[in-house]
This record gives sequence, structure tokens and C-alpha cells, in this order.
Amino acid sequence: MPHTFQMPQKYVDRMIKRLGREHVQETFETERTALVVVDMQNYFLDESQLAGAPVGQTIVDNINRIADVVRKTGGIVVWLQNLAPHHTPDSWKTVHERYTPEKGELRVKSMTPGEWPFELWPTLDVQEEDYRVIKRRYSAFIRGSSNIELILTDNSIENILVC
Repeated sequence: MPHTFQMPQKYVDRMIKRLGREHVQETFETERTALVVVDMQNYFLDESQLAGAPVGQTIVDNINRIADVVRKTGGIVVWLQNLAPHHTPDSWKTVHERYTPEKGELRVKSMTPGEWPFELWPTLDVQEEDYRVIKRRYSAFIRGSSNIELILTDNSIENILVC
């Protein structure tokens, strides 16, 4: 079931009172913008998977629309994929404490390049010019987790949209 959200008017009014406008940032340079799409992998979207949450499938069309606009206006699209390296039981014990040994093993196997659960959801519009980034922690921005900082810097990105 899709999530719906309406910003309570009292918060909109508070922002207008403080800034004189509704949004903190009303414009930005689209060519200095990246859309970063996080963990839209089969493992997280297919109900047969350990962490499957099919509700995530409901945002695929919107992600595709946003990605199309970002590309057409000179920005870049970055697809983040969560990897569960085989050494994580030793290097990231807290995540493995959340699983039984069998389920932890299944997570590591599932979240490996080449395995179907690791792949991006099939109806996502991933283009050749897009970046695909593997992250080794929950956040791609933790030092050593990924190369996203280098990609954003090399592309002079100042604005990040996150899906």
C-alpha cells in the first residue's frame, strides 16, 4: 500500500514566517544535481526475499520519471546497490547480530553481484550513462563504503535528490 503524506499546514506556516517563503531552496542548478536512488534491489522489493517489502515497488514509476528529468536537465543518476561482503560477519558484527546464522549466510549470498536478489528491480529505467555504485554499509557516505563522493566531486555535484 502506498504511503501518502501531507505536510501539516502549521509547519508550512512556520517556514513562511521564518523565511518569507515555503521552501528553503526554491531553485538550484540542475546540471549540478544528482539523483541518488538507494537500494532498489530485488532483495528489498520482492516479497520472496528476506528483506522484501513489495510496497517499494509503488515508487518505481516516480523514480523513473524523476531520473528522466534529471538526465534531460543535465544532472546525473546514481543507483546505489547494497553489497554484503563475505567478511562482514567479522568487520560489521552489529548487522549480523540481527540475523540467525542461517539467515545471515543467506543475506551474504543474496547480496552478492551476479545473484538475482542483488540486481536492481527490473522495471527501473537504468541508462548506460548512469552510475552504478556498490555500497558496503547502510550509508554510501561512510568512508570506505563506496566511491560516491568521488563521483559527485568529479561531476561538480552540489545538489542531491534521494529516492
